[in-house]
Amino acid sequence: MRVISLSVLLFALPTASALAQDSRPSKPAASPVAEALAKLSAAEGSAREAALRRYMLAQMQTTALYSGQYAGLRKAGEGLDDQLIAWAYEPPLDVPNEDLFRQSCVRALRDLLGSEAPEKVTAKLREMAEDDYEEQSVKLNAAAALAQFGDSSLIDKLVKTMRAGTESENPQQRAMAWFRLSDVYYSIQDYSNAADAFAAVLKMHEDGTMRLDRISSPAIVYYNCACCYSRAGKLDEAFGMLEKAMQIGGDPSSGLNRRLLESDQDIAPLREDERFAKLMAEHYPG
Repeated sequence: MRVISLSVLLFALPTASALAQDSRPSKPAASPVAEALAKLSAAEGSAREAALRRYMLAQMQTTALYSGQYAGLRKAGEGLDDQLIAWAYEPPLDVPNEDLFRQSCVRALRDLLGSEAPEKVTAKLREMAEDDYEEQSVKLNAAAALAQFGDSSLIDKLVKTMRAGTESENPQQRAMAWFRLSDVYYSIQDYSNAADAFAAVLKMHEDGTMRLDRISSPAIVYYNCACCYSRAGKLDEAFGMLEKAMQIGGDPSSGLNRRLLESDQDIAPLREDERFAKLMAEHYPG
């Protein structure tokens, strides 16, 4: 799960569901996302566009970014891909953070369509990914979507460019190349390579080659690396990075908190291991 860093979007914080509070036994209340999805599923005609917009904004407000986040759209009826690709190309004028809204629409298309997309969708994505004046995160998301839909040429070119940057003689430029490469790999769900890219940045930080705080919060980068190792099934490596993240994650600006650690989908396999409970007891007691 991605968290907003100083320079690029990485893993982010989920919003926990509220609990009903009355004299009866408490039970989870429907989250804003679940409510918006239910209304979208029930909407008809022209009301569907407004309902889809509310659903997308509800997802954005959680700041969560993970594979499968928008899978619920598959049960919300047909024709949503037309509106999503239209918004990805040109968002509504009144949405907050237009670029993030556009990226969210592309991720929604990926979850909605799976491995195949109609030509009208891939054509627009290709136009966005090849536009030299397009915002970089939008370009990356469009290229990653095309790779999922069967055309990896643009994402392969991005990987090649970033790989070349990791050979730079300038330590800061080399670190930024590894950092951006981790984002590229995460976007195409290549979690093992994403983790290795984060680990390369962290090695440079630990041996004093560069200052990590010029790129992002060190706690966030350790945590992101743990998430990728967890997704890749490398649990020992994940716990090593998670422990380091927790050790320096007490700073509120780090973004690490109990809610995130107890709900993030990326580290779900870690929560099933007894080591997770021990780390929580040590670093996040109570």
